[in-house]
Amino acid sequence: MSRSLHPSGTPWETHAKEYADKRVDDQENGRMAAVARELPNTGYALEVDGRLKTGFETKEGAWTGAEELKKRFPMLRVKIYDAETKTTKEFQLPSS
Repeated sequence: MSRSLHPSGTPWETHAKEYADKRVDDQENGRMAAVARELPNTGYALEVDGRLKTGFETKEGAWTGAEELKKRFPMLRVKIYDAETKTTKEFQLPSS
């Protein structure tokens, strides 16, 4: 059975494992994880193209994060999840 090789000659799965190990180390060191796997119990979270992403403590923080993301990548579908009401609202840039 042949395995896909990275251009450097290293199997792809080795790089994937190293990346996964780094993400675990980042979480253990208290750094914010870029991807959330579960809905938060408190605060807010951004859902980008159907995938749960960064969490925020305040509605203003989530709004600002969504606004910056939409300005940089207007084609993305961004929603803000509110843990208190357990609702999701689609984010749209204000019309100018």
